[in-house]
Amino acid sequence: MQVWSHGQVTLWRAVVMSPDSITGIPRGLSTKCDSCRRGVAWADADSIRVDHIRPVQFSLFLVMYLAACAKLCT
Repeated sequence: MQVWSHGQVTLWRAVVMSPDSITGIPRGLSTKCDSCRRGVAWADADSIRVDHIRPVQFSLFLVMYLAACAKLCT
């Protein structure tokens, strides 16, 4: 996943999206490195792009995205 925040792009894998933030491990680091996990609040994310989308993953992503948008708009 590509995440743009404050004009900079970061490449993440093992991404977890919660209603208030996106977290992931920077590409190039081991997914077993839990202390390497970085995060950004949805409010600070300028844009995101998912590289490989599978139908189930896309559905879950869409639900999380819409939930985050609803929370920010209220």
